[in-house]
Amino acid sequence: MTVVLPGPVPLDMPPGDPGAVDDLVRDLAGAAFHLAGVDDRLHGPGASVSGWVGDDAVAATGQIARVAGLAGTSTAAVLTAAGRLSSHAEALRDARRRVELLRDEQDEDFRSAQLRLGDLADPQVAVMTGGGGWAGIVAEVEAADAARRRRHEAVLEALAEDAAATARVLADASRPLGGTGRAGDGDRVAVHLAAELPGWGDPHLSRRGVVVARALLADDSSCNDVAQDHLLLAGSAPFAQALLLGLGADGLRAALRLLGDGAFGDDVHGPSSAVARLLSSSLGAVGEGTDPRVGALLAAPLVRARDETIEADLVAVGMGAVLAARAGSNGPGASTVAAWGRQIVAREHVMTRDWAGAAAADRVSVHLGARGTRRDDPLPLVVGSLARSGDAGAAAALLGSPDAWVVLLGRSWADDAAALGRVIENAAVAPGVAGEQAVRYALEAVGGGLPEASPRDWAADRGTVESLAPALGRAVAARVEVAAAALASAAGEGGGDGPRHLIQGLGYLTVDRQAAATVEGALTSWVAGQSHDLAGSSRAEPLPLFAVPGAYVAVQEYGQRLSHALDGYELEHAAQQRALVWNFSAGLVLEVASFSRVPLVSVIADGLKVVGPPLLNADGTFTQGPDRGLRYGEDVAGADVVATLPPDLSARVDAARAQAEAAYRRTSGVLGDPDPPISPERWRVVLEGLGGPKSTGRQFD
Repeated sequence: MTVVLPGPVPLDMPPGDPGAVDDLVRDLAGAAFHLAGVDDRLHGPGASVSGWVGDDAVAATGQIARVAGLAGTSTAAVLTAAGRLSSHAEALRDARRRVELLRDEQDEDFRSAQLRLGDLADPQVAVMTGGGGWAGIVAEVEAADAARRRRHEAVLEALAEDAAATARVLADASRPLGGTGRAGDGDRVAVHLAAELPGWGDPHLSRRGVVVARALLADDSSCNDVAQDHLLLAGSAPFAQALLLGLGADGLRAALRLLGDGAFGDDVHGPSSAVARLLSSSLGAVGEGTDPRVGALLAAPLVRARDETIEADLVAVGMGAVLAARAGSNGPGASTVAAWGRQIVAREHVMTRDWAGAAAADRVSVHLGARGTRRDDPLPLVVGSLARSGDAGAAAALLGSPDAWVVLLGRSWADDAAALGRVIENAAVAPGVAGEQAVRYALEAVGGGLPEASPRDWAADRGTVESLAPALGRAVAARVEVAAAALASAAGEGGGDGPRHLIQGLGYLTVDRQAAATVEGALTSWVAGQSHDLAGSSRAEPLPLFAVPGAYVAVQEYGQRLSHALDGYELEHAAQQRALVWNFSAGLVLEVASFSRVPLVSVIADGLKVVGPPLLNADGTFTQGPDRGLRYGEDVAGADVVATLPPDLSARVDAARAQAEAAYRRTSGVLGDPDPPISPERWRVVLEGLGGPKSTGRQFD
């Protein structure tokens, strides 16, 4: 048996090369020397711009001052960094020397132990008989090596602390130039210098933008990596402009289509995609209206409304990915978002009307099938972005067409239309006719589909309209002249039925009492500013002072009756759905069974066909309770006007009441009478099942 010593503890050298650090210190010293020379020259004769006058002289002087400031700040930072690196190089040398000494000491201890073990008379006999000499030698070696390990760790820890302190000094030294001391500072410094020295930085960043545009146009698997490498530059206007102009409308459309199609991989699509983040930051950096070419690109039609292929839907979903990738305030401007929103809305309107299509995200999900993940619906992202921006002009631009309202009111919203409500209120206060048009189209969209047809044909989603009612009420109040003009027109015999849809929409809006009160307050203020001169007015053409309040009472009466009618049609629809389920399930089975050659089976099937639907409430009948809505008769219209009659017309109470009540009647005639449907009587349905005459219910009139 032999005695084996334990293996020596590893004593690794600390990382780093003192010689390389020395080379870096010399480079920094050289840089500091040249920077100091530039600083001296710019504070001496070189600071003058003789021969330059006016704005050019001011700009040149400003540039020289900025360069001098950068040179002075950089000189101090470089000298500080060089001094700290020199100290770190010395600390690194000292650490390496100490580790070398520990290694030499370890080698000596192990050689000495081996010699001492060899001096034992018979190490094998000592081990077998339990002699302690060899054990003491091994224990001494182990204890000495453990102590060396602790000393080695202390050396490395001290060096690591010095390295961390050096890193902090270097990070602080880079901050005057836009650095942070982290990886990727090259691009950060380039962006900072481009802002400080546009004469140098703009061309540099523009060239980088062109290179990235070419990479994206190449449409290969490296696109996402290229985008990731240039994210820090995307916030720079020169880079962003060069990138977008390099792409052009066709290239931007292609990039958006690839985003929508998940061409960069489903794990990097949408907001996690570097391409989406690059485009989002670049679109935000270029601003709006700064360059005609950029303006034309931002307004370019990227989504083709009547494209029957999936391409337009993929582009729309790609737009949503770019909006979802927005980081803070760095993203497409409100005007760009509104332009994209108009294109998406136009697409949705055409698809819903002509092809009975769903939302773009739903069509794309069907297109991708099992190979893709669910894509974000772009329209809520558009609305959310505009709501956050608070831009009234952009909001009015999105809502400035009847088709937009049909689409927006015809869908349900995950946030109960809260963001859309803010956009509506912003649009209402847009200057000029844009705000008026947004409010007018909103009311006409709510009222459209209600008259002379079943409310089942109503394009608006009832839940959405009800959620938006308070916001719509505030929007109408902000543009009260729109409602007042429509009410005044409907109240007179010469007004015709022109404003019918608008005041019908206003009527349904007033079912929400908060909205009704808001609109009423605005109308009261509007009426207070109208003429009190009764000359030329009559019941046929009432004075606006009386016509508008009287017509508004009629509008509220219509809204209450309409709400009850819509409730009835919902009950009727549910009853018809239950009947449909019966007819295509149990009813179909019983129909087949009724032709059985077994008489008993046939008789039972015929009986169940008759009694089954009424017993299971699947016969198409329904029960609607009485209309318990508020009542607004023409007497209310007259009383309201008399109660608010101006003092100078106190003697004309009868004329005021007559004109207000006439306005009420005329407006009621324009609005129509929204009767609810009437359920077929159950006994008639049973009779029909037995072969009697067919039963029908009353339709919406």
